[in-house]
Amino acid sequence: MKVLRIVTLASATGRYGGPFDTAVSQSRLTAGEAGIRTTLLAGCLPNDAPNIRADAFNISMPGVRMLVPRVGFTSCISWAMCRELVRQVRLADLVHVSYARELIPLLASILAIGLRKPLVIQPHGMLTARTSRLHKIVDLVARPVFRKATRTIALTVVERAHLQDWSGVRDLEQFSVIGNPLPFEPKHDSAGRADPMRRAMFIARLEPRKRVSDFLEAKRLANSWGWDELYEVVGPDQGDGEAVALAAAEVPGVIYRGAVPAAEVDSILDTAGVFVLTSKNEPWGNVLVAALLKGIPVVVTESAALAKEIGQNHLGIVVQDSKPEEVARAVHSILFEEWRSPEQKSAARHFAAQRFNQASIRDQLVSTYQSALSLKSRRT
Repeated sequence: MKVLRIVTLASATGRYGGPFDTAVSQSRLTAGEAGIRTTLLAGCLPNDAPNIRADAFNISMPGVRMLVPRVGFTSCISWAMCRELVRQVRLADLVHVSYARELIPLLASILAIGLRKPLVIQPHGMLTARTSRLHKIVDLVARPVFRKATRTIALTVVERAHLQDWSGVRDLEQFSVIGNPLPFEPKHDSAGRADPMRRAMFIARLEPRKRVSDFLEAKRLANSWGWDELYEVVGPDQGDGEAVALAAAEVPGVIYRGAVPAAEVDSILDTAGVFVLTSKNEPWGNVLVAALLKGIPVVVTESAALAKEIGQNHLGIVVQDSKPEEVARAVHSILFEEWRSPEQKSAARHFAAQRFNQASIRDQLVSTYQSALSLKSRRT
């Protein structure tokens, strides 16, 4: 089976975030399984080409540019990308698209439909986590294309419900609920780590939806209460970088590391006593899941898709959205208090190992490809 895996942008600086890392991980994970041969196709902005080891799959990264910079990734395209899209879709047996309100995934999906290729689309939370006037206009095209997909991958049952509401698709058989594979292989869980520092770690793109501002305000409050734990921020600037840099200069105990390659995240996580994600409506969180697999306690907002599972299984503390005082107290509790029993800690580690098992994610993905191919064959 020739699988064409498409995502808008490859980036050395991580500016496009999780979807590219996920596409690479999925390509590696499924390569060679059930006769799968994968080609990963992603655009690349000038001077931002990542150094990707792709021994198990092919990768094509045509240069692209933003036609309208103020709308960002939505307008990324080039003639070279258009030509490569047509060529690769024609060669593929199945097309798997990281689906967003952007030219590249929309064109890829329309091509796949027009050429009668099985189409698997995966929104990564990008369709339901945010809305704007521009999004509503693009939805006039994105929604009908979505409805024609052979299969749709949702990260969680929460995202599946949101996608059903957004698209009007009620047939549950169209959806596969599959978590993201990790962009790296965690080397060990917390049982094998050196004693972590009294450090709260925030690793995400610095865009407004991630609400790093709440993390920084939590540190200001912690300082005012006489607590001296460190708060570290890691991630590429997507609008809030200047505020983080200013806080690092002015607020004692704030560290700003900037953007780092995905391969370095594993070792950075090993220094964390607690991982914090203050995002609004977080659909998954690749680094969040990596922290859970390592046994690192987390603090997340109640709007996160995984919040209920995290709270019920003693994986961390769930706080209200936009409540930095709750973040500060949760961080301090995890770092300095016995906030869970040894039995709860052991149960949490067992749950995470089962819930986010990478082999299971691989098998589910392969099964989705096979069912999409079979369904398309029956329809034609």
